Order: sequence, then structure tokens, then C-alpha cells
Amino acid sequence: MDLKREANKGSKPAIHFEWREKFNSQLILSELASARSVANGRSSFDASAHAFWLPVIKSAIKAHSRVGNLGARCIEAALSDANLTLNSPAAFLERCDKAYEHLSVLPKTEFVVYSTLTYTGPKPVNWLKTGDIRIQWQPSENGSFVRKALRARDSMSSLLKSRKVPTENGGLTTVIAHVSALNPQDAQEKATDALDALRGLLNLLVNSSRSINPFAVLTTPHAVNKFRRGAFQTVHLPDGSLASEMFWYEPRWQHDHQSVKFKDPDNYRKSILGWWGKIQKNPLRDHICSGLLRYCRALDHHESDSALLEMWGALEFLTGTQNERYDITIDRIERLFRDRDHARLIANHIRHRRNQSVHAAQSLESDESDAVLIHAEMLVSRILFFCIEDGANFVDKGELFEFLSLSYDEENWKRRDKLSRLFFQYQKR
Repeated sequence: MDLKREANKGSKPAIHFEWREKFNSQLILSELASARSVANGRSSFDASAHAFWLPVIKSAIKAHSRVGNLGARCIEAALSDANLTLNSPAAFLERCDKAYEHLSVLPKTEFVVYSTLTYTGPKPVNWLKTGDIRIQWQPSENGSFVRKALRARDSMSSLLKSRKVPTENGGLTTVIAHVSALNPQDAQEKATDALDALRGLLNLLVNSSRSINPFAVLTTPHAVNKFRRGAFQTVHLPDGSLASEMFWYEPRWQHDHQSVKFKDPDNYRKSILGWWGKIQKNPLRDHICSGLLRYCRALDHHESDSALLEMWGALEFLTGTQNERYDITIDRIERLFRDRDHARLIANHIRHRRNQSVHAAQSLESDESDAVLIHAEMLVSRILFFCIEDGANFVDKGELFEFLSLSYDEENWKRRDKLSRLFFQYQKR
């Protein structure tokens, strides 16, 4: 989608934030302005109006990828600035830019995010790194950090119980992430993204060998993913103490399947390290990690309709067709299969089921949902594996999308090659 800042005379060019097209930025700001009071240099809002319009303005503003998870804080900082009149969309974006420039240079604190994973058995890896985040698998239970962290988590048992957070009773492995962040919430978000990218890879490797279960209708609906995060997460300081008296959890967390246990950890260690290393060195690294996040979180759903919708979204993201017609998505994904007719058939079938769910409110039949999700997984996993294995051939995701749009016409390519040689020969004359 094309983005543009309000074309006010003398306004500065876009830096970190843009208004999305088709959003009436002036109207949004006027509604927030009418709900705001300024006294003694401080802003306050009518709680109901603020709660109504805050999600709208966050949807209306697009943050550059460099902003990461600071975007919401920048928007809130601009709204709270009593010196800003909230009558100029361009001025509001400039204030968001300033908020980001301030936050991005603040000193960061070292945090450790404590999570669990549905895995048992020998640990396949010790450490994995992505960017500046280090993930440690199954740290020693006798270590000072884990002992103190467990005591800190135990101290929250009454609060966990009041929120009805499921008790983690075995079948789980501790995974911790070391991260530099502005605050505990920033740390949790960064660590969760890194862990879910790792889970995405682990589930990708496991799901690729999964076959359709003809008796799935006889079992309780369950997430496709075998590697799932545990019921809740906590953020700690390096000494193990809580960095914040709070926790993050999934209210509907449930995992009734047996936890994963690798029969041959050494082989899996080599495989995981190999694939993870390819991702970290890949020019498409950010695109792959974002795709793995979408893939992983889609297949965490127990509800098959939700999983299907998000899998189609993952396919659109990975093929660069979020704002394109469905047939372009299908055209691009079929190019990665040897049997293109078969791939196009499956892709059209998934598109049809997705549209039935969205536009006709028709849920997947319970006796078909397992097969349909495997069909969707086949498409998404194919492009993920392609990006990981062949991403080094591309400079960026733009070249990937161009590759996926190339013509099948061999004669056309021969002609283009001939014209290219003629062009360079002419330039050298």
C-alpha cells in the first residue's frame, strides 16, 4: 500500500511514521482533541473516548520496520504532549518521529525472559542467537538464576490462580531469552518474537512429515503445532529476581497432546543448528523470521477456522501479495512446485475455503479440518523452505517477489537475453 504524509506546505518528509491511505487523519485527531483536557501543562483524556479512538489511530499510522514494537509508545507519547494541539496530521507524525528518536537512544537494560516449551528429553541445543537476543535451551535447574527465578515465579502463584492460569505440571522444558530492552514489556515482546521464530522452525521441521489423520474427527480439536509455549511467561533481571510484578499468559492455553521428545537428539542438534544458521546468514532473514512467526502462531490455534485464515495471511505475506488479487498469490506459490497443476488446485481449494469462512461464515467441516490445514501447511512450508534454502540468491525480498512473478515462456526469455546482450554491446561502442 502506498503511504504518504499530509502534503502541507513546508512539512518535513516522512521519517519513521506515515498516515495510511483511506484514513481520515484530520477526523481522528479532532475526535481525540475533543476528548482531551490540558491543565498545568499536562494532558488527560475522557477514558471512554480515549479507549474508543486509540486503536483507530494506531491502525491509521504505519511505522517503519525500524521502529519495531516502539510504534504504539510513540503514538501515545504524541497524544500525551500537551504542547501539541492535535489539529495537524503532519505535526502529529513529526511528534511521533521525535518520540522514537528519543526512545531509540535510551539506555537499555539486560533482561531474561523465562518461558517453557512443550518438549521433554535431552536438550538438542544449548544456545541459539538471533540478532542481539540469545536463547538458552534448558538451563541447569541447579544454576543460581533458575533457582531464584523459580522462587520468584512461585511467589506469584496466588495471582496466577486468581487469573485461572493453567498450572504447568510437567511435560515442559525451560527456555530463557537474554535480551537488552527499554523495559520489561519491551523485553517480553522481543523475546517472544525470537522464541516464536525458533518455534516456527521447529514446527516446520516436525510438521513437514505430518500426514492426514483420517480419524481426526474422533479426537478433541487441538493445535497442529507440537512445539508450543507454556501457559505463562515472566521477565527477570539477570540475578533471577522479577523485573516486574506481572506475567504474560494465554487465557485459553491448552495442550493435551504428548510433549515432543526427540529420539535422536544429536541428529536434531545438527539439523536445528544448520537450518537456524542458514536463516541468520540469509539476506531474507527478516522476511523469513516474520514468515515463521505467522506460520507458528497460525498453527497454535485450536480453532481450525482461525488457523486457516492466518495461514492464508502467512502465504500472502511470504509471496508479497497482501494487497494483490488472490490469483496473483496463487500464481506465485505454484512456481515453487514441480507439479504446478497440482499446486494450483490445492491453492485454489484453500482460497475457496478461506473465502467461505470470511464471506459466508461457513466453518470448516470437522471431518475435513485436519486435511485442509495440512493442505495450507504444504503451501506455506514450501515457500519457507525455499526462502531458507535459496534466499542467498536474492538481494532482498523485492527480488524474491520478482522471481516469483517471472514468465514461464522460455522463448520470451531467450529473446530478452538477446536484447540484453545487444544493449550492453551498444553501450560499449
